[in-house]
Amino acid sequence: MPKVYIEKIENLEPEFLKEKGIQGIIVDLDNTIAPRKKEEVPESIKKWIREIRARGLRIILISNSSRKRTEKLAHDLDLEFIPNALKPFPMAFLKASRKLKIPLNALAVVGDQIFTDILGGNICGTFTILVSPLSKKTDFFTTKIIRILEMFILKKLKNKKG
Repeated sequence: MPKVYIEKIENLEPEFLKEKGIQGIIVDLDNTIAPRKKEEVPESIKKWIREIRARGLRIILISNSSRKRTEKLAHDLDLEFIPNALKPFPMAFLKASRKLKIPLNALAVVGDQIFTDILGGNICGTFTILVSPLSKKTDFFTTKIIRILEMFILKKLKNKKG
């Protein structure tokens, strides 16, 4: 389970993160900050990244996507990045912690998938934040199946709040 569920990444406030002792953010690429198969990050998310950085929080992009795709979008956003992350395995999360020079317990992981982003972040002891995917239309077939399982978890999460 994620620690927090929000509809859009742009709704994640820097003040909220700082109150939780967060110093940096590990952010997923596909369907978290850019729709899968798209080569452009929406302007609202670019603005959110600028705001997060202006408030002194560091950001690193980690993705299971290829180096070419991850590097291009990271370069456009002036972010450090880790491609081919093999999430949920902890190696990329540990590497992100070292690159940012921030301990895992002071990092938030933001992503759109429970069984990669959230699971990996939880394994490593980070503060996990689940966001709704930007687009489900471009998901891999296997991801579409996994999203069905995620629906049950989200339903449980929403019932827990209400």
